[in-house]
Amino acid sequence: MKPLLCWQTEQVYKVMDKDALHVQQHLFLATHHPIKMYKQTASPKVHDKGASYDETTFLNNFTSGKDQVFVPILGESGTGKSHLIRWLHAKIDKRGRKVLLIPRLTNLKEIILMILEDLEDPLFEEYRQRVRHSVGNITSEQAKEILHNNITLAIGKNGNHVVERLSDAELFLMENLPHLFRDPAFIHEWFKEDGIIHQLAEHIVGGNGGRLNERREFTIQDLPINLTYINRASEDAQYVYSELVADYQLQQEAVEWINRNLDQAISTMLSLSSTDLVKIMNQIRIELAAKNIELILLIEDFTVLQGIDYQLLDALIYTSAKNNDTKTLEDEEEKDKLCNMRVALGCTTGYFQRFEDTVLTRISFRVTLDVGEDLVPPEEIERFSAKYLNALRTPEQEIRQWALDKENTKPLRSACEDCSFVESCHEAFGQTDGIGLYPFNKKALQIMYKRGTSEENFNPRLLIGKVLRYILENYAEPICEGQFPSPALFDHFGGKSINRLSVIAQKEIERLDPVHYDRRLALIELWTEEYDVVDFHPFIHEAFNLPPLHDRRVFLQEAATSQQANGELVIDYTSKDQFSIREHSPENKQNLKNEIESTSRSLDDELPQSLMERIQILDQWANGGSLSQSHSQFMRDILFEAVNDYINWDFEQINQKWFQDNGLWSKRSINFESQSTQQKQALGQIRLNLPCRENERKDTALTLQGLIYHQYYKHWEFNKGSEFLRYSARYLEQWCSMLIKQMRQIPLNNEAFDPLPLALDVLAITAAMGGGVKNNSPEGITEVLFNPIALPSGVRTSEWIKLFELLLLHREEIKSIALARLSIIKGETRNRVRMVDASIVYNHVMNLNLSNLTLPPDDKVGAFDKLIKCSDMLRMQVCQVMESEHQDKLKWTEKMKETFGDTLDGKATAMQVNEALKTAVSSATLRGDQHEIQAATATLEARSISNIVRIISDNEKKHGLELAVSLGKLATKHITDITNSLTIIEKFLEQSTKKVENDLVHLQGNEAVLELETIRNDIQKDLDLVELAFKSF
Repeated sequence: MKPLLCWQTEQVYKVMDKDALHVQQHLFLATHHPIKMYKQTASPKVHDKGASYDETTFLNNFTSGKDQVFVPILGESGTGKSHLIRWLHAKIDKRGRKVLLIPRLTNLKEIILMILEDLEDPLFEEYRQRVRHSVGNITSEQAKEILHNNITLAIGKNGNHVVERLSDAELFLMENLPHLFRDPAFIHEWFKEDGIIHQLAEHIVGGNGGRLNERREFTIQDLPINLTYINRASEDAQYVYSELVADYQLQQEAVEWINRNLDQAISTMLSLSSTDLVKIMNQIRIELAAKNIELILLIEDFTVLQGIDYQLLDALIYTSAKNNDTKTLEDEEEKDKLCNMRVALGCTTGYFQRFEDTVLTRISFRVTLDVGEDLVPPEEIERFSAKYLNALRTPEQEIRQWALDKENTKPLRSACEDCSFVESCHEAFGQTDGIGLYPFNKKALQIMYKRGTSEENFNPRLLIGKVLRYILENYAEPICEGQFPSPALFDHFGGKSINRLSVIAQKEIERLDPVHYDRRLALIELWTEEYDVVDFHPFIHEAFNLPPLHDRRVFLQEAATSQQANGELVIDYTSKDQFSIREHSPENKQNLKNEIESTSRSLDDELPQSLMERIQILDQWANGGSLSQSHSQFMRDILFEAVNDYINWDFEQINQKWFQDNGLWSKRSINFESQSTQQKQALGQIRLNLPCRENERKDTALTLQGLIYHQYYKHWEFNKGSEFLRYSARYLEQWCSMLIKQMRQIPLNNEAFDPLPLALDVLAITAAMGGGVKNNSPEGITEVLFNPIALPSGVRTSEWIKLFELLLLHREEIKSIALARLSIIKGETRNRVRMVDASIVYNHVMNLNLSNLTLPPDDKVGAFDKLIKCSDMLRMQVCQVMESEHQDKLKWTEKMKETFGDTLDGKATAMQVNEALKTAVSSATLRGDQHEIQAATATLEARSISNIVRIISDNEKKHGLELAVSLGKLATKHITDITNSLTIIEKFLEQSTKKVENDLVHLQGNEAVLELETIRNDIQKDLDLVELAFKSF
């Protein structure tokens, strides 16, 4: 079957005009539907919503009797005030009555002329000429200027004020505010497009400018108090400007003062005084009374009368006030007799409450449409819509003939009676009073209205404009082309953010029918209230050119309200292209409904309410909604635990605890698109921003939902658990891989940073300088890389000491960085290393080049500050430190060669020193500590000076890490001991020689000189032997 279009698209704008007074009467009557209303008493204060009321009773009450009737019809925008006024106008018998219908979209000039129309008295002609002359041919710009001048006059000293009753603030404004209106510096602000004066001028002489709920009045925002060129203004204008700017209370009082005098300014434009309208209305009523004609005024919206509204109210209640006097109508002169008058005016509740008590007490009763509940009960929405659909399907000439037949009380005949598809169409889409709801059904009307509006109560205008007219006017072509319902329609009705179907159901549709996924999703979402994937009545599939899925439960259209079906259809698809239809008995209908609802919601029914809300929030998020802070944190908690459990940290050789302790991996690492509060992530922090790709939002939501279900059930055996498991396994693997990659390559601003090579550089050089490497090879360095290192004793250059102390100071922290990437951790404390991947260390050390160390990143990351600091120091200094240390040790070897000769035999030297020591002791010439000297000679005997010198000399051939290892292994304590021993011995020899020389000086000329000389010669011989011993080596 080819998709059908059974309405006249060119008639849509005529039948569904949002303004009731614009719709032609025959179309209006064809689509009219009674509005729910209440009748309230005439008391000034409203104590309750009143008694239930209907339009027929209202019509009888309004038109019957001889008393004057004054009835306000109250309701907010869109509740049907205009519609009810229009219906009264259509139904009131015009015989013996002058009925004036005053529409909303007009101006004051036309309203006055409308009231004066067809009245022949010269007085009326005079008023007509005055109004025409006052605003007859003026332009909008001229009207703005005239109104501006009138306001300036009305608020000033020459306005209609009782000065004695004015407050000090009002006196100040009367004297000074006109300066702000007259000054040329402010004219542009007063006359700006769409400003308050422009709107009021249009109200008086132009178009009404759209719907209003309240009077147009000045607000503080309309005052020109934000000028940047105030210095151009006059002194008087600057004075009042400065006073207003500095005083918010004065601004409020200024606005009130202008608004209080606004009606005077407007009526002056119409050349009407404050009493002219009362005179006009009384004169009209006198003339009509003479002709025995009753006056009926039907005012669509009282706000359209702003400027003359309060004057008109005085005129409308004039007779009521007169009837309160002691005189009766019989006492009046016949020429002054007023015709009876009936008034119904539409008005918002807020506007009505501004009426003075004198008006409120003189109304007959009031009708309110603000009833706090649907104006059209839910079960009547389809009937309301059906009348518009029928009017569009019926030829307009037929509607005209029906409307002209005053004797015909039957509703307009259903156009569906002539359709060959009537039975299938009504069965599939539903009907009411024989009128089919195609292309809607009852659920579609309700769902689209709820999605398309923010109204709690039913608003007829919104249903017409936002649902019926929107679809029938915009989607005729897609229906004919078999492309309805389209994705654009679904998006228009909030499809991206307020889906009812769960994400798992959406993915099921996508899997079952990827070609028609978008249209099928729109159909299930907007034409049903189902939670599962369903098929429809076969006629719906044909009408919308959408193939059935088969083997799916069929959504059953509820029976129409006016023709209740005795049973429901259950459709069984027997093959890919055939289906059978069987009746479902009424007694099993409720069981079927319960079974459907149970199946639809079984996934969530066992969950606590709080978790069900989490699931629904994720459904909304999947379709473009946002996540609140609490929901985001809840999902972080679940996902953080799931990821930590999923990753095999030992296999990945990553220390989870280190990353958490250093703040690189935490719950704050996880963020969601469209979360209400975006968390700032620290530089270097591991990041999991979900969804990872733009098209994975729904899959991400499914994974998160699966984790919620699993956390609650502790297994995957729940309904559709296998599907959730599939998504959870897939995306947990993907996300964990991303996290592991980041832990190996830390994300920074401009690049990823792998701290492991940097750490291995530092640790290898530290191990080399520490002297713990047994053999100069990558294996040797790898073996001791993480072993304890103590600060060795012995002489080193200051540069070596400074660098090595820095490396040792931060070694444990740097070691933990490396182990976080290399080790398998043992024990509950998760801080004991069980195994290290030596191959990674070996390969790195084997290629380590001190002249080309790993570059640290430019960004500074707190967890790696010490590592980067040590790395920077090594890159700048390590080669110079190695060279400096090597040269220092070469100088030591030269000194040893000078002292001991080429043989470098410390033992022979020690023997000679010991002999000299004995002679010095026996001759009492010893200077120094004998034990210290003996210890020094013992050191010379024990240390292999030649071996140390050879090792140092061999370093000439070594470079880079090999040199560092060799320098680190040097026996610096032995070198220090030898150096210190030589210092002690040299000091002993020097001091002992000086002792002998001093004694010889004192003994010259003494009889014992010869004896002393002999002794000196003996000692000198021994010293010569020591010196000869040193030189011999």
